[in-house]
Amino acid sequence: MGYTHYWTVFKEHDPHKWLAFMDDVKILLNVIDRVPFFTEHIRLGETFIEEDTIILNGAPSCESLVLKRKFEPLSDDLKKFMMPTDAIGFGFCKTRRLPYDTIVVATLCLYKHHFQETVSISSDGDFSDWGEGVSLVKRIFDYEVSPHSVLQ
Repeated sequence: MGYTHYWTVFKEHDPHKWLAFMDDVKILLNVIDRVPFFTEHIRLGETFIEEDTIILNGAPSCESLVLKRKFEPLSDDLKKFMMPTDAIGFGFCKTRRLPYDTIVVATLCLYKHHFQETVSISSDGDFSDWGEGVSLVKRIFDYEVSPHSVLQ
């Protein structure tokens, strides 16, 4: 399947927290656009940040990271395969461990920071694979995040 990050959502996101999360993602992307290492090594495609959706395009060869504030009801068939069954939504993003992974990890750290117990995040990677993304969030935002506080 490839190197993938996963998240499960248990409650629709509060609109005020979503706006704060969106602002942080914009700041993250703005910083990345100004740092030579990222502009030289990460090919981030078009981004889409709107009222209820954030999309970071993993061009040219990674999946886009898509995070939503609202979710359509899950079908009964899909609920049968969900673990845990009280989830209202889920998503995943394959990064192939390419440099784009750092942005995805940083964004998922911000996601967990803002939505705490309403989201669960897991990964094919281990704690050490999350180091660069976690460090980026700490340097930019001074948030108390660690792989242990984000991954479940």
